[in-house]
Amino acid sequence: MRKPFPNMHWLAGAAIAALLATAGSARADIVDEATTVCKAKATVAQFDQLLTANDMRSYHKLVDAKTKVGDCKPLKARTDVKIEKNEGDLACVRAKGDTRCSWMLETALRITSERREPVRQDYFACKSPLYLDTGRKIMAENDQEAIKRFRSATSQSGQCLTLPKGEQVDVEKRKDKIFCVRPPGEDECYWTDNLALPPNI
Repeated sequence: MRKPFPNMHWLAGAAIAALLATAGSARADIVDEATTVCKAKATVAQFDQLLTANDMRSYHKLVDAKTKVGDCKPLKARTDVKIEKNEGDLACVRAKGDTRCSWMLETALRITSERREPVRQDYFACKSPLYLDTGRKIMAENDQEAIKRFRSATSQSGQCLTLPKGEQVDVEKRKDKIFCVRPPGEDECYWTDNLALPPNI
């Protein structure tokens, strides 16, 4: 059984500056889950905003509308693609037979050079990038009561867990400066940032 994630005072100061460091690039060229790709980057950016807001009704409505007029199309899971551009959380990919790349959310991609890496210091990881972002902000403020409440709530709900120093994790996805890693014994990957992993992975 995993323990609640530990006190992380080291997130202050130099560690916060490290959050801004650029993560090493990792090639991702398999679609890990069925998704939608679009001609316009702005359309996919709208998808991302709606998903972040958990507005699934508006998201599906927009996907249907854009697909009907030919601006977007579905892309099946396990499709091999070539990544031609990366901008923030978005990637422009070209599947076999396509004459141009189409934009999609990078979270639907898998790192094909998937590998096992050691956790370099006690850290935490969450099922959702939103929980990870919330946790990092709370840690950065160094409010011990807020940290304790966040730790307790997310541990009890199973949304976040501890990554102990030295544990080997499978790196499965990358989204800008964060990574989705699967600890031993877990059926799904959890999002963490580059502070938890060796530099330049």
